[in-house]
Amino acid sequence: IPKDKFNLIYYTDNFVKWVNKHFPESYDFKHIPDKDPRIVILFFDSKGEIFAFQGRIASNDIADNQLRYITIRLNKTKLLVYGLERIDWEKTVYVVEGPIDSLFLDNCLAVAGGDVGKLTKLNKDFVFISDNQPRNPDVCKFIEKNIENKQKVVIFPPNVESKDINALALTNMKRPDIINLIKTRTFSGLSARVELSQWKKI
Repeated sequence: IPKDKFNLIYYTDNFVKWVNKHFPESYDFKHIPDKDPRIVILFFDSKGEIFAFQGRIASNDIADNQLRYITIRLNKTKLLVYGLERIDWEKTVYVVEGPIDSLFLDNCLAVAGGDVGKLTKLNKDFVFISDNQPRNPDVCKFIEKNIENKQKVVIFPPNVESKDINALALTNMKRPDIINLIKTRTFSGLSARVELSQWKKI
């Protein structure tokens, strides 16, 4: 994670206790262990107010009864999108799937499982960046839908095997190189369809 984004990431060694202390009765924890260390990701609206948060499990070893992500919405009327407080709507807005991925790009949102359809209705200059999973039907369908909706999409080249932007960073790819890769692999319209058809064959 870029150092200038460290202030956006929090941690608790007891997620249940932390939530019950700060946001009581916001979640039913009957299936969550009492001691559940998690990274805490706060969702702010454009005014800087918290309207949701996410607890990401801190360990790579996940038990059968554990959820990798727990997302809690404090205000269900707001669009579940991460990074709204940092967006300049007059510039190109990049859209990724996960909050961690969004920290590597400037002017970037994460849909975090939210409704992308409502986001596109804002009619802004979006570039959608899906995970690099050509064998995943849901990912392919998501890209196809965005192309049909005349949105710009990023399609990774064959020589990139990393699943997402965070995984790219873990290969020691520098942040400027990641940004350059995204910009050079942005497509729309017919060119996007051609690239997608080739990407599906990888």
